[in-house]
Amino acid sequence: MNDTEAKALLDDWRGPYGGLPPFDRATPELIGRAVLIAIERKRAEIAAIAGNPAPPTFENTIEAYEDAGRAL
Repeated sequence: MNDTEAKALLDDWRGPYGGLPPFDRATPELIGRAVLIAIERKRAEIAAIAGNPAPPTFENTIEAYEDAGRAL
């Protein structure tokens, strides 16, 4: 299994209706790996929020947390 192929499932979807997933490339194995990659990304985003040296604000804490893990 190739992480590049799995990451392609996490790319922005294009096309009508706000974009559609690449159903032609999605296999159970790739979907599973893409979910694990998305979880890793969310953990990194949360760590970046927690490690932000700036004083906490609504934008850099709450809004950032709400937006973390969008790929999931």
